[in-house]
This record gives sequence, C-alpha cells and structure tokens, in this order.
Amino acid sequence: MIAQQPGQVLAREIFGPLGGILEIGAVSATGTWSVAEASVGDLVERHRADVDRLLDLIRETGRFSSESMAIGEQLGWLRDHQVTAPSLLLWSGNIQEISPRIEELEEPRIVRRMCRMGAGPSTDVLPAGSCHRRSGPGAGDRSGRGESR
Repeated sequence: MIAQQPGQVLAREIFGPLGGILEIGAVSATGTWSVAEASVGDLVERHRADVDRLLDLIRETGRFSSESMAIGEQLGWLRDHQVTAPSLLLWSGNIQEISPRIEELEEPRIVRRMCRMGAGPSTDVLPAGSCHRRSGPGAGDRSGRGESR
C-alpha cells in the first residue's frame, strides 16, 4: 500500500463530496430527473469557469500540492461518468422510505427527492430552478425574499 501525505487524504475527503454535488447537478440539469440522461462532463464544461474557480479556492484554502489536486481528476469526478441511482442514494444520505427494489430508485420522483436531499444547503451550485431551497431565515434567492418548496 502506498502511503499518502496528509494533504492527499484531505483532498480525497473534499473531492468525494464534490463529486456527489456534480452528480446531483448533472441529474438536476436534465429537467427530467433521469439518471440515464445525466452528463457530469457536460455540466462541468457548461460551468467550466465556476469549476475552475472552485478548484482554485480548494487549492488555496487547503494549500494543496499539484499531486493532491490531481486526485480530483484521478477519482474521475470531474469528467463524464455514469451517474447511478445508488450513487445518488449515497449522496442523499437517505436511508428511509426507499424500496428494496433497486430499479425503483430510478423513478423520477425518487431521483428528484434524492437530489434535493443530497443538495441540501448546496443548491447554489445547481442549475437555476433545478432544486428549490426551503423558505425561512437565510434561505431563498439572493434578494432575501426566500423561495417556497
């Protein structure tokens, strides 16, 4: 086993959830809540400037070396890959009210719910209108008016 530097371990802990956010964003961007139509590669390319800024912030904040930053690419989260319903289930943290039949996880209403749960407070990174934030203090659009579910 190859020993990892502390920065590389931390980078993996950051790039894993970032991959989940990108998968959720890719599914949300379909407008159909279909995992089969999701393309992480397309999402990353459409938002390349934002992704690059985010990666720059990650590098700066974590004081990561080039080797640590390369982990994001090595894990495959920043390029096109198949998004699966079980992966969304993992990122959503949802463990209740889910059918034991795995094929039911791909039903649009279930996919939509998993995306909303997985996005949580991260909905600002998703395409506009793909997930709605809860209303209340600090929630909603940037004008402070809030959005309803």
